Amino acid sequence: MSQLWGIPPLSIPIKSLPGQPPELANGWGHVSMSHCSDALLISWSENKIGVDIERLDRKFSAQKIANRYYSKAEQESLKNLNGAPLQQAILKQWIKKEASIKWQKGSIKDDLKKWEILSNSNILIHQILDYKVHINYLNYESWIIAIASDYKKINKDIMLCRYY
Repeated sequence: MSQLWGIPPLSIPIKSLPGQPPELANGWGHVSMSHCSDALLISWSENKIGVDIERLDRKFSAQKIANRYYSKAEQESLKNLNGAPLQQAILKQWIKKEASIKWQKGSIKDDLKKWEILSNSNILIHQILDYKVHINYLNYESWIIAIASDYKKINKDIMLCRYY
């Protein structure tokens, strides 16, 4: 971001308190961060944004996560999958939900069950707050990345990605 604005890194007006999402001062845009075992993703946009990154080979109990955190409609969309395809589908849905929660500035504990993916699409709806986000996602080398942006502003967002 310091390169983007041409200022020293320590001059960026960012506040990141423990347990809270990072925030930039008014007029500086929006930032979202995510990390996994071997990567850090930092995103910036003029509009609200949320990101998540996970390793493609992450091990977890896919069926337990689906049963515990996914709606009946989401579970129904996964019913014909097993093994690695189920694992990948759950991971893809998880990062969509987590990016949406970061866009919302919510919490996994309070909001994971409330975000629902609309019929295998890239649109998520918060069932209580009536938020609607669009998700872009991609596989890059060993990772899967999701980027949540306001559904009404998806054509106005400019995503700048640099790989170091």
